Amino acid sequence: MATQDRHREDGEEERRFHFSGDGSHKFWAVSVHGAEQRVRFGRIGTAGQERTKTFADAEAARAATDRLVAEKLEKGYRPVTAAEARCARPVPVARRRAAVPPARQLSLPFADPADAPAPDKNPVSAAEPTAAAPLSLALDF
Repeated sequence: MATQDRHREDGEEERRFHFSGDGSHKFWAVSVHGAEQRVRFGRIGTAGQERTKTFADAEAARAATDRLVAEKLEKGYRPVTAAEARCARPVPVARRRAAVPPARQLSLPFADPADAPAPDKNPVSAAEPTAAAPLSLALDF
């Protein structure tokens, strides 16, 4: 038995793999018991999710599992031992501050209100539409 295999309580083998790169730290584990294939996956340090698939027979389940393992190795997953899998800790998630959307940013046409043109020297001509008067809203409590 390879070092990445682990015997579970019902006798099936579980092969576990880890991937760390591009800001992700995840695991993928597969086991076969008879004609049933169980795949567990998720972020390292969590329980993850589990999917079960039933095949026509045990040989078909093993062949499908071997194909999946080859795909994961090709993508950069590496086999881990049972001890490595137990010691894996959750990876802290870097929190980003949300950018202020442009609609919420205050935009003034003049850096200093003293630089604003006088009301009679407004560059907006009568042919151009002007801003509507502000709406007032009365709330009854």
